[in-house]
Amino acid sequence: MITNYIKIAFRSIFKNKIHSGINIFGLGIGIACCTLILFFLKHELSFDKFHHKSQFIYRVLPDVLTIDVPSLSVPLLPELTKAYPEIEQAVRIYSDDGVVNVDGNSFETKLTYADPDFFKMFHFPLTKGNPNQVLTERFSVVLSKETANKYFGDEDPIGKTITLNHRTHAQSYIIRGITGLLQDNSSIQFSILLPFENLKHGQHAAAFNDWGKYFITGFIRLSENCRIDDLAQKLGPFFAKHMQIDLTAGYFDTPQKGLKFQPLSDYHLGDETGSSGLQPVNNRKYLYILTIIATLILLMACFNFITLTVGGSSGRFTEVGIRKVLGAQRSQLVKQFWFESALISGLAFIIGLLLTNLFLPTFNTFEKYSVHRSVKFSIFLTANSCCCSSSQIL
Repeated sequence: MITNYIKIAFRSIFKNKIHSGINIFGLGIGIACCTLILFFLKHELSFDKFHHKSQFIYRVLPDVLTIDVPSLSVPLLPELTKAYPEIEQAVRIYSDDGVVNVDGNSFETKLTYADPDFFKMFHFPLTKGNPNQVLTERFSVVLSKETANKYFGDEDPIGKTITLNHRTHAQSYIIRGITGLLQDNSSIQFSILLPFENLKHGQHAAAFNDWGKYFITGFIRLSENCRIDDLAQKLGPFFAKHMQIDLTAGYFDTPQKGLKFQPLSDYHLGDETGSSGLQPVNNRKYLYILTIIATLILLMACFNFITLTVGGSSGRFTEVGIRKVLGAQRSQLVKQFWFESALISGLAFIIGLLLTNLFLPTFNTFEKYSVHRSVKFSIFLTANSCCCSSSQIL
């Protein structure tokens, strides 16, 4: 019986080549467009969630009246960590332009300064070097894999010396670590990573004792048995001790109320502005718009599929009548049309996946992402194809 259904289904498809081709490719193109958009949405929603215990990592922000302040003062996080043991780790980040000299060649780049716990808090695996030690020595430096390949090619850069020029200050550093490829769904991107202590010996030396100068980015990671709301309620004594400063002498003309804590995973699509060492935020509204577009594309593809199928069914009334006269039962005819609908939907689904694979590299280049295929999306699209088939029968 199944063999007979297959023969009749393919006979019908090849008999109406143009009609069937438009039907299959129309739905396939709709599936491909929808899949690419869904890959992008999934990628945007995955930002910063790959870090270990990412749900306990928070960006610390000043809560200042009438103005958004995205940065922190340098001494705040160390004192906050001393005062509250539920804070397991604290990391300060600062990024600035610099020039790298390697074997007589100069490269303009971003220099990122971070505390020693950087690789403990954030999941950036090192291919070479000890993550617990690479940022403990003042004149050590860590390169990303891409940067290491750019400067040294296939050579092993560990132990080699490079010269970094930060504004008017030049200093030699020894390469102690190399990271793997940085994930593009990370809000923290860097080429060269240096110990935060180096800022103490440059133009920012005075800022290490200045509670009113805000220019760094700060993160904390709480212990698993602590809630961020509980910590926020305990900050009164800390502010009474450390934050009684005249902010009018600094950058702001309004007093600071306290601190705000933004989950790291909320940063990329959040309302808070970016700060030093972080990638720019994205507008969540664009994701809503893309979701609507993907839904409309799939609905239009399904509507086109159903319309063409229903329109072509009028030419099969004679076939149905003859088969009934020859003794075909209603259930057999229903099964036949169910099978044909499933076959056409399956072919459209395969065409959609092939088109997705074809255009995915171009899509990645255009968006500067490395969006990968997902089994979950395949299941989702299979369900949609089944829905199309059911709609056709009805």
